[in-house]
Amino acid sequence: MDFTKLNELSTDNLILRKISENDRTFISEMFKDEDVLKNYIVPKEANQDYRNLMNYWLNDISNNSGYTWIIFEKEHGWFSREKPCGFFSFEFRGSLKNARISFALKPEHRRKGIIIKTAKFVIETLKSLGVTSVEADVNADNLISEKVVEKLGFSTNKKQAIVDPEMMSDIKNMRFRHLWVKDLTLKVIKESQVKVGRIPLDAPQLQLTNAINNIGNEIKTSGKHPKLLAKYFYLLGRIKFNDGRFDEAKEAFGQCNMITYESSLPENHETYYWFARMRELDGKKEDAKMYYGFALEKFSGDSDLITKMEIEKAMSKL
Repeated sequence: MDFTKLNELSTDNLILRKISENDRTFISEMFKDEDVLKNYIVPKEANQDYRNLMNYWLNDISNNSGYTWIIFEKEHGWFSREKPCGFFSFEFRGSLKNARISFALKPEHRRKGIIIKTAKFVIETLKSLGVTSVEADVNADNLISEKVVEKLGFSTNKKQAIVDPEMMSDIKNMRFRHLWVKDLTLKVIKESQVKVGRIPLDAPQLQLTNAINNIGNEIKTSGKHPKLLAKYFYLLGRIKFNDGRFDEAKEAFGQCNMITYESSLPENHETYYWFARMRELDGKKEDAKMYYGFALEKFSGDSDLITKMEIEKAMSKL
């Protein structure tokens, strides 16, 4: 990878300059801030000690295994100057195709969109250099950084936490982290590309087949995006239900739920309605009531899916 392209990156109001020995004092000042000290996850290779970061970063750059910049915010006016406001770093993890990012800002420069803008610029640059996925390791209670990576299109499974190794011996203060991931090979899809419109509960097979074919074509065009895959298996479940192939329908609805769970997408409450219908047709009324209850509990308000009134109506007939 040609790291010379990374020496200095510039946007309309930000400049990213390669970190150097001259920045040791600035980095030390950054870690005097309680939020940075608490939330910045120092790699285990640096012994979880921020005082080792400069050597670690400089070593990464010399070995072409990562890169770190100081972020400067441009000022305007006669006496303007560039102010250092934070740092942004990445390191390759596993291969040169996968980069893990990390960042921090001084308090007075937060909530101005600086990290979002910096990250977008860096990620696009990495993508142009052949990187296919980007990660961010975030403390579970670091809500600000979680919002940042969410806005950048990263996703995680919050039910699969990583225990901070630095806290393993301190059970009372044990911290958990989540690994957020963004797949750069997936094309960005618009919500309109996922929606197939309201499909009535008594929709004929032809309507369901046309809808699943449209989603299938979108998958071929845009890639196996979780939203598209979840919609595909939901529609497949509907088709199998209409055919009376309940075991296959249950498997398809289960796949839909698994994808939404693993991708942290809103759950499809209608799958639970169909699970209830199948239990009802099998004569298992108590099980059916339970699944109708799940459908109400997980109701998402998606206008394409079954309404609360429809669920309650079906439940009242038991």
